[in-house]
Amino acid sequence: MVNNAAQNREKFAAEYTKALFDCVASTKYKYSFGTDAVPTVAAKMIEAAFAGNADYTGPAFKLTCKRLKIGTSRKAITAYLAGESPPVPAKRIPTHRAYGCKRPSCSICASTPRPEDVAKVATFPRVPVRRYTYTPTPFVGNPFDAAAIADHSDAIRSAPFLASLGLPPVEQPAPPAGFRVLCVMPDLETPRKVYEHFDDLVGDLASQIQDALDEGDAARAADADTAWIAATKRRDITADFNLQLRMMKLAETPGFIVDIVDAHQCAVLDLYEMAHSTRFVDPSTYDVVFIDANDAQARALDGCGAKRVVLVGDTKNQPRAVAPTLTTLYGVISEEIAIRNRQIGFDFAASPLAVPTLDEHDAAIDAEIVRLTSPTR
Repeated sequence: MVNNAAQNREKFAAEYTKALFDCVASTKYKYSFGTDAVPTVAAKMIEAAFAGNADYTGPAFKLTCKRLKIGTSRKAITAYLAGESPPVPAKRIPTHRAYGCKRPSCSICASTPRPEDVAKVATFPRVPVRRYTYTPTPFVGNPFDAAAIADHSDAIRSAPFLASLGLPPVEQPAPPAGFRVLCVMPDLETPRKVYEHFDDLVGDLASQIQDALDEGDAARAADADTAWIAATKRRDITADFNLQLRMMKLAETPGFIVDIVDAHQCAVLDLYEMAHSTRFVDPSTYDVVFIDANDAQARALDGCGAKRVVLVGDTKNQPRAVAPTLTTLYGVISEEIAIRNRQIGFDFAASPLAVPTLDEHDAAIDAEIVRLTSPTR
């Protein structure tokens, strides 16, 4: 066997220098030195490799072994530097799986099988081959076509087997009379800083009450107690009610119907219908629909057919949006009522309605929302 130690070492040193330069120049690996120091570092590492005490786990050594087509283990590198030829892997001899394979290169099949082997093969169960065929069903029409859905519903109601049962025809109940308002703003919460403002105010007023009582000033204590009660109620409203829950107070006024939709209780369906609990809410039957400007799913109701659809919340990115305050929403309702009251002289006009008014607590909360969430703060 010819010993090529000197030739292998010379080739290894040249390839390692190139590999180390490529690794240092690449952004994949991080080295503490630049490409100008590669010859010095490469000479030290090659000397350590020839002495047999180098660390072969670095990327430069792995790249060198890959280019020289040798293994990356210490044993393979040491054998290469010593001039030894790499071991030739033995050829894999195919094994015989079972009698009866009929392969031309199989020595067992070429020989005459034993009778007991033939009987054993004959007793093997044969599984019948099952062939599956798939016939694709073509997509015909749009399943969300409103006209097709209506025709299908009418055809089902007029089916002979349903007519034979004597079922009464399905009648759509008329919406209740009144000014109808729909709120789709489940995620529009009162800003946290508004609650913190009233919470701090409650604490300050409690201190003022105690100071007035200590000084014996009953009148100032009574005034501070009245302000404390009002601030406590406003703090509780901001903590427990979001904007659409505050709108439910309007339902207590005669002539107004307010429906709110929670995200966990409804889903926007086709034809802009909203499934709410066990009933369906049709937004086209409402006079005003308030939707969250930040809710992409709720913004699908922008073309629901209602008399007026108002975006609420994101006034910065949505030019048509209004401020998320109860005062602004009551202003929109007042505008619609004013338009309705102008039509009193017509036959189709509805009964006049009174313009809703805010109580002092809601007005104070809205004032703080505008003050604390203005762009200048």
